[in-house]
Amino acid sequence: MSYRSALRNYVLSKPEDLGSDILLSESERCITIFDKFPKAMFHFLILPKLDKTVTAGVTTNLSTFLRWDKQVAFEYLHYMKSDAEAAKLMIEDEMTKQHGFQWDVFIGFHAVPSMGE
Repeated sequence: MSYRSALRNYVLSKPEDLGSDILLSESERCITIFDKFPKAMFHFLILPKLDKTVTAGVTTNLSTFLRWDKQVAFEYLHYMKSDAEAAKLMIEDEMTKQHGFQWDVFIGFHAVPSMGE
């Protein structure tokens, strides 16, 4: 199974079925998971949950997502931003607990999918 289809399986799964080694948190519209191939000490992925409105086809990449229904896409980007800010607070708290200080936390999009099909 490719990493991309693993991500698809994660967003289609019930959050309670994902292990604590996969799921960091969930909200009504998104899940936040540990990146399987982290590029930093704290590296998470925030993924929109798939449903009848948001399908795998429209979430292939950011360009595809923004070419879709712009209003719904922007709503989901807002949800993702909110979840990213919540994850950032968790990260900063964990930095303080583990290391006694905090450093900059960067939030962004993968420029291209990090793993192919």
